[in-house]
Amino acid sequence: MTTSHLPDPEFVRALEWEICSAQRRQVSLDGRCVPGPRRGLFIKGSVVVGLVSMFLGGAATYAVTRGWNSANAELLIAKAEIFCELAAVKLQHVQERAQHIGVLFDEGLVNRSEMEGVELDLCHAESDSRIQMLNLEEVQLSGKSPNDSLGVSLVAGRDFVSERLELERIPMGERLAQLQDRSKRVVGPDSEREAMQCEIDALALQLRAVDERIALRREFLIGRLSQLEVELRGMRVVANVQRQVIARQLENTKKQYQRVEELHSRGVIPESELSTNEVHLHSLELMLRVADLELQMIDEKLAISLSPEDSRR
Repeated sequence: MTTSHLPDPEFVRALEWEICSAQRRQVSLDGRCVPGPRRGLFIKGSVVVGLVSMFLGGAATYAVTRGWNSANAELLIAKAEIFCELAAVKLQHVQERAQHIGVLFDEGLVNRSEMEGVELDLCHAESDSRIQMLNLEEVQLSGKSPNDSLGVSLVAGRDFVSERLELERIPMGERLAQLQDRSKRVVGPDSEREAMQCEIDALALQLRAVDERIALRREFLIGRLSQLEVELRGMRVVANVQRQVIARQLENTKKQYQRVEELHSRGVIPESELSTNEVHLHSLELMLRVADLELQMIDEKLAISLSPEDSRR
């Protein structure tokens, strides 16, 4: 199949770099991005650009009506507008590609895997576009850069932190659903099934971490957690998930290494391939030690923050 319908890699990389550089997210992502009929997914790009233009045109006036004369606030708004427009351009681009792939899929010219890939790209682009709109709204209301800290106050009654977290978990939920469905059909070797299950487990853990951070945010907003405690507990959730993901990868890599070692002993694979697997295995072991240290440091900080002596200070 030709690749004439695919976006230029440099174009995509440039857009993704610009958009991702604005993100301060630690983990990505509620629910599945479950579309209705496929054709209904593809919102007209002109509508998206039109919505962005509404924000672009009114941003400066909004700042003045809020009584902001700060040049910094104006620059922050201008920056948020650019990221918003970039996200809209990327969304329109992905929508057009998804529509094209959808037609080819209906005609039997592309397989399900490629269709799932473009649907996931669309899910990411839709989520990113909505997040950039939220960022712009927050900057307009606060005059400050968007803040993803769990212990930050509401902005004009809005909980932008939780709203972004809810959006960020959508593509992850979509990917998890795709893999779970694919795992029921996979007929490859054990190594392929194990690798897929490893990714499924990692995504499930990351989704749970986002849900736990949303719950911590809720506890902070009702006054059950201090700003310091909610931040530390949020850090611990992320660090713990990272530790579990590495441990799962290490377990899977050990199994793979045993198979490679057996093949090497039979002369099927060269020494260089065995060495590569050894390095990967050792790297994961070191990463797991680092993850354990990170958790230990966070736990020590949490213990200090909760101690009566510290509270009296």
